[in-house]
Amino acid sequence: MEIDDNVDFHRRVWIAQRAGWFVIGILIIAALLGFFGSGPFSRTSAQGGGLRIEYDRFARFQQPTKVQSVFYDARPANEIELSRRYFDSVQIEQITPAPSAVESAGASLI
Repeated sequence: MEIDDNVDFHRRVWIAQRAGWFVIGILIIAALLGFFGSGPFSRTSAQGGGLRIEYDRFARFQQPTKVQSVFYDARPANEIELSRRYFDSVQIEQITPAPSAVESAGASLI
């Protein structure tokens, strides 16, 4: 009995399967680490000038995200300046506590 067996085809299929399993494994590890949701790498922070800002490292399309600012230098006139371009690209639902004043300064809001 003679069986037609294409060894090259089987070898290519085996390589494609192994590459697929590798990609799936990488995606699972990335998801567990927080690259697609909550996890150790999903949040980050930046600080300087008496202010620390904590935010989501990866914003998701049409999903709420939280940006938290913490003043660790207690000065009476703590201010945050954000560009108008940022405000045009996001929909702000809530600011807690409410700012005492909002000023326009050219291409940004204070």
